[in-house]
Amino acid sequence: MIILKKIILLQIFLFLLSLSIKAQVKTNLDVMNILIDHSVADISNNINKESEIYLNFNSSSKYGLFKNRIITDLQKSVYRLRDMRGQEVTELSYSLNRAKVNYEDVIKDGLFGGYLVKRKISIGGSYYLSKKGNIIISNNFNYSNTDTVDYDKLKEVENPAYPFSTGDIPSIPFFSGIWEPVLALGTAAITIFLFFTVRSN
Repeated sequence: MIILKKIILLQIFLFLLSLSIKAQVKTNLDVMNILIDHSVADISNNINKESEIYLNFNSSSKYGLFKNRIITDLQKSVYRLRDMRGQEVTELSYSLNRAKVNYEDVIKDGLFGGYLVKRKISIGGSYYLSKKGNIIISNNFNYSNTDTVDYDKLKEVENPAYPFSTGDIPSIPFFSGIWEPVLALGTAAITIFLFFTVRSN
């Protein structure tokens, strides 16, 4: 009896754990922020620590929400940010040209599971560093992340206020939904047939 209680408690714990893991799907904006972090981290490798930085966020206004993220990332890297240009200040001109969400393949999660969608989020742009009017370095950047998301949660990971965080949602293949009941009925019919056939012999 005690062992049975422990097994039941373990099953309940594992069930709740699986729910919490599934609930932690990152939104499209969350993933884009992570990609922005990667871009700033790579740029930071070209800047001396404790430099004074002026950020020139030279991007479309629709990407304006990422400016604060870049500022936070630079401050975490021990840079002192200035709100104006200066002779001793390193200028970082950051241009985000693309932030995009693509939903690709719809796949089945097991025979009787739900549908998963392959999600690819990418950003791209360019930057240059300059000091005293001289360009120190200029480069392009492209970052992407691919994962899968439950088909039913696609609307939850999007933010309609930012159209670039949405994508064209693919439709579920028609025939894949038909095979489940056919397979279930076929299996049940064969099982019943075999049961009575074996029993009569």
